[in-house]
Amino acid sequence: MASGAQGGGSSDPARNYHSDFADQFANADRKARGRLSSETQTQRCARLAAEYYSDQNDVAVTVTEANTGDSYFFEGKYTSQGDDGKHYYHAMFKATVGSEEGVLFFAELEGTRYPRKVLQCVILEEEENVDKCDFCSSIYHPSGDYLGKKE
Repeated sequence: MASGAQGGGSSDPARNYHSDFADQFANADRKARGRLSSETQTQRCARLAAEYYSDQNDVAVTVTEANTGDSYFFEGKYTSQGDDGKHYYHAMFKATVGSEEGVLFFAELEGTRYPRKVLQCVILEEEENVDKCDFCSSIYHPSGDYLGKKE
């Protein structure tokens, strides 16, 4: 019998590392939420932000287009927050608010390994300039304050 990977496994260390890393991240998320997550970063940000907005404004919010939205993350050490060990996330997505469809949202979140806490979630009344943030390149930002806002 030839030596090497058996049972269909990979003998490529890089591939094994990637699989182990992906499994570790998925397991950490499953433990935190009680189930295995297949959400993308943008989907998770949109879901958390919609729940937050719904709770804060006592209105039903249903994410409709998280797949067509976008999100970015950056480390706190590059912001006015300093080296706080956290990651910050900006997300843009569309949702149905009450009976109004296609409402465009901006959300800012924080977390240490992945998005966990919503700092703000606002409706974008009109499409704002995408060049307002030091960290994001293709999402709209509100005219108010947020981390990374260009002066």
